Amino acid sequence: MGRTLAISGGVSGGHVTRTSAHGVYVFVVDGKLSSNVAELGRRDSFGVSGIEEITIEAADNTDVFFVETVMIDDARITAWEKEHGEDVRH
Repeated sequence: MGRTLAISGGVSGGHVTRTSAHGVYVFVVDGKLSSNVAELGRRDSFGVSGIEEITIEAADNTDVFFVETVMIDDARITAWEKEHGEDVRH
């Protein structure tokens, strides 16, 4: 799932994840923003997991792209492989 958010200077916005088990990748296409995670400029990005909301405030006209995804760790992958047998092994 992805979405873009265009923010005018001084306006706050953000992204609420579907669950805290999801991760979010944030990419600033143009402009600058500060968030509860990091400060970003043009073409900067970060990825984060384990939080429910990212809040941002734009310093100027800013275009931001959010991509939300389910996070999968090695233990979940190993369990899935055991359940699905040899057909998934290389």
